[in-house]
Amino acid sequence: MLRQFDLGGGGLYPVRVYKKDRKTLVDGEWLCINFGNVKHAFLPDESRNFWAGSAGKWVGRAAMTDYDTALSPIALTGPDIWIDPIVRDAIFFSDGLGRALKKAKADKGFFLNRCRVLGLG
Repeated sequence: MLRQFDLGGGGLYPVRVYKKDRKTLVDGEWLCINFGNVKHAFLPDESRNFWAGSAGKWVGRAAMTDYDTALSPIALTGPDIWIDPIVRDAIFFSDGLGRALKKAKADKGFFLNRCRVLGLG
């Protein structure tokens, strides 16, 4: 499913997954994703439920909801998956990729929330 999206400088690579005994391989094809893309799109002054953490990084509160995060239009260009260097512990997905993850029920653990894109038109 991920192969249909622009992963930019990141990508998928095969990994071996073992059962609890750490000896028995789990059947099937398993892939790990490399989040190799950076966009400077986060707008801290327009975002809600973030606090200024250490080393100039912003940290989202545990109770994040849809539209708390504000992004510049640069978020709409380039790869469908990226990190922002001033946001700690966050991965950003394009709307299309986020919807595809939810549809495939592959969004567990990502805690996806919709973002606002400001400065359009």
